[in-house]
Amino acid sequence: MIRRRFSFSLTIAALILASGAHAQSAQSAPPGAKFSGETTVTVVEVPVQVVLKGEPVRGLKASDFTVYDEGEARPVQFFDVVDLEEGTVESSREASPVEGPAPPVPTAARRHFLLFFDLDFTPVQFIAEAQKAALHLVREELKPTDLVGVAFFHGRSGYSSVIGFTSDRTEVVRALEALGCLVSPDDAEGCDQEAAAGQLRRRGKDPLGLDYEGWNVSVGELGQSVAARRSLADQTLDWSVKGGGGRGGDGVTETIQDMANFAKEDMRQERGTQVSALISALHSLARQTAFIEGSKYLMLFTMGFNSRVYTDEGQSWLATEIEKALEDFRRSGWSIQSIETGAVGAGPDRRFRREALGMLAEETGGELISNSADLASSVGKVLERTSVTYVLGFQTGEVPMDGSFRRIKVELTGNHPDLRKARLIHRTGYYTPRPWSASSGQDWRDRAREMLLSADEQDQIGVQVFAAPMRLEDDGAKVPVLVELSGAGLSGGQGDQGGGASGPKRADIYIYGFDSGGSVVAVSNSQILLDPSKLPSPDGGFKILDEIELPPGELQVRVLVHSLDTGRTALRVVPVTVPRSGDLFGVLLPPTFVQVAGEPWILVRKSADTGKKRAESYPFVFQKAHFVPATVPSVEREGGRPLMVMGYGLPQSEFGLRVRVLDAEGKQVDGVRAVFAGRQEGEAGTPDILAIDLRPGPLAPGTYALEVGLPGVAGWSASARFRVVEPTGS
Repeated sequence: MIRRRFSFSLTIAALILASGAHAQSAQSAPPGAKFSGETTVTVVEVPVQVVLKGEPVRGLKASDFTVYDEGEARPVQFFDVVDLEEGTVESSREASPVEGPAPPVPTAARRHFLLFFDLDFTPVQFIAEAQKAALHLVREELKPTDLVGVAFFHGRSGYSSVIGFTSDRTEVVRALEALGCLVSPDDAEGCDQEAAAGQLRRRGKDPLGLDYEGWNVSVGELGQSVAARRSLADQTLDWSVKGGGGRGGDGVTETIQDMANFAKEDMRQERGTQVSALISALHSLARQTAFIEGSKYLMLFTMGFNSRVYTDEGQSWLATEIEKALEDFRRSGWSIQSIETGAVGAGPDRRFRREALGMLAEETGGELISNSADLASSVGKVLERTSVTYVLGFQTGEVPMDGSFRRIKVELTGNHPDLRKARLIHRTGYYTPRPWSASSGQDWRDRAREMLLSADEQDQIGVQVFAAPMRLEDDGAKVPVLVELSGAGLSGGQGDQGGGASGPKRADIYIYGFDSGGSVVAVSNSQILLDPSKLPSPDGGFKILDEIELPPGELQVRVLVHSLDTGRTALRVVPVTVPRSGDLFGVLLPPTFVQVAGEPWILVRKSADTGKKRAESYPFVFQKAHFVPATVPSVEREGGRPLMVMGYGLPQSEFGLRVRVLDAEGKQVDGVRAVFAGRQEGEAGTPDILAIDLRPGPLAPGTYALEVGLPGVAGWSASARFRVVEPTGS
């Protein structure tokens, strides 16, 4: 079950607690992208596959490639080689470790496979063949770093994304098994078609479409465009050829022939409209995914359509429509792998259908997979051909900030005469940056999806996040998520793309819970309106308090913040362990410092929570007093700071804890004291809390990490960070 709650516009409610008089220093926001005038210089990463006789070419170096940017050769500034079959990643960006696991696959080299089922042109029995081949691909062929999605096309409902790109194989298999139940119920054990259709329906509103989006087709409609039906043209032509209607100048045969011609033209227009619907769906897909980084492969499972639909006289409009769609596919970095289903006994027009499918593949750097007795094995070869990726990074000259498309071309220029017939597959260009004010909402959603799926942290605002399971239930936990936003970062600051220091600022906050397999298990989305000029100090900011529900297990909370005024973004990834209700001894939660009086931070909560309900729902309480977590607080030298150590089944005093402090280089420092200040016994699924006064002593100013552990338990809990500063007035 996916648990989700949606927050709405928030109003400011301050909760400043009196537990000291220390001032928190500013959280500096890293600068956003800086542009000079109307041009900018940017770095472009181009993933390239080199294929010869159906096999990937290995062993190439940066010197073997030349990259042309609008016809001008650019030097390759960094060069990555990713070999998924060998499990190796070589990078010139930084030295690879001599021992240990390979570095992570660069974002530009990650493979995205979209399993796209044509449910309109393909008969049901052949959809079942495609479903089995796709299951084999997901279960046996994909690599752990691959992302996979599932989508359907039907003439009535158009394009439906059933599962967005994910690394969670379990969810993809469930969706494919549900499809198998619908199209081949006799082969699916325990098949319940109504339940299978429900499995594929949209389960809830996800603002970024990372979760299921929808199944809107009845079983009876599958393959309807190729359902057996006799057109007026077929019937009347057959009648006239056999002499129906008589001869001898009575005009009946001629009339029948005219009727047949009219009917034939009507049928051609109808088929053209059906093909246009499919091409429009593909075109929409290409536009929506233009900004997803990495190699993208559309696994198009279809029986195909007749090429005469767009090549015959009078059908130039459809040919133009197809070319526009394919151009956007090339620009977006997609390769179409046309997988012909139902090759055996498919009918007399198979040659024309193969011609159309081959055209889609060839024009986008893909392959036509047809005439295969073992469809699953043939589909698996696509992964073999694309298993080696060379990532070429180059820096552009000054380019206009107008979102225009610039063409790139990659050539093999090394001394490799045996590679003259090798095929290079790469995207055909890149889009230049454009000012935030000129970006579209779809641009942002595409980028947001990629950021959340890649889980690569970044911060242009000044964002910190605290999340921990504060109330356990039988099937999971309520997890408060506290998001700290720097007021200065939210404003944009001097010289940024927009915003300014005065007036209310708008931002979207997306909170997603991911399980260990990369599947979305919780979603919350808030749009906020905050006025940094109302803060008591420019060094402060806002704390946005929300809550999600997570199932037991090792999970991640990914928080994406997007300023609607400046375009600045931040992504934070926080690991969260939700224990099972029967295993609650010695479970440590991340320790948290406490915000103290006088610090310029304001807590913001949902305006719907008022009165007694608001007070009872507040999760951070110690001995009937509310406290506010501080994620990276300041501690004065020789001073102290209240610290809350929370967990389930904690010892009765601080003497059962291990506490250590590490400097910026990870070395343990001495002289730090942890003074026990009190204990609260957890009840009704809430954690125990130990209150500790942390006294860092004469530590040098800087940022430190505090870690807490339990006797007899290997390792340390998630750490808390703090800054040591000089005393006020020193």
